[in-house]
Amino acid sequence: LDGVEDAEPGAPTLTKAGLVFGTPEYISPEQAMAHKADGRADLYAVGVILYELFTGKLPFVSKTLREILKDSIETRPIPLAEAAPGHAVPEAAERFLFKMLEKDPLVRPQTANDALALLSEARGSTRKKSRKKTEESPAAAKKGCFGLFFF
Repeated sequence: LDGVEDAEPGAPTLTKAGLVFGTPEYISPEQAMAHKADGRADLYAVGVILYELFTGKLPFVSKTLREILKDSIETRPIPLAEAAPGHAVPEAAERFLFKMLEKDPLVRPQTANDALALLSEARGSTRKKSRKKTEESPAAAKKGCFGLFFF
């Protein structure tokens, strides 16, 4: 993180030739380390967006650009149940999300099609559990905020 200024997140900046640019909160760990980025960096950004959708928060609470980049590289986001208490999050949804937010791009889905296959698998797993909950208690199956993706 040498050469990174401690500017406030969202502060206007100029991009210089040869530097990685983007919205810092959505930059993948490999981009934060100035490594070559590919489509897996975009999948990481999708993971950040999903984390926001599920919790209403960014995965990392950082005050400076340096902290944002350091968290992107080193810090695992807190589990969804802690980030959004009171919201039921299917385990399969959380596993999918954290797979998208893997620090190592080799562990993340390699393509959008791979991510879609993981999502489909997560939806199938959640739907089976949802059917069982509906049989046991129809009210329990409706609890949660992720119906669009998982029920």
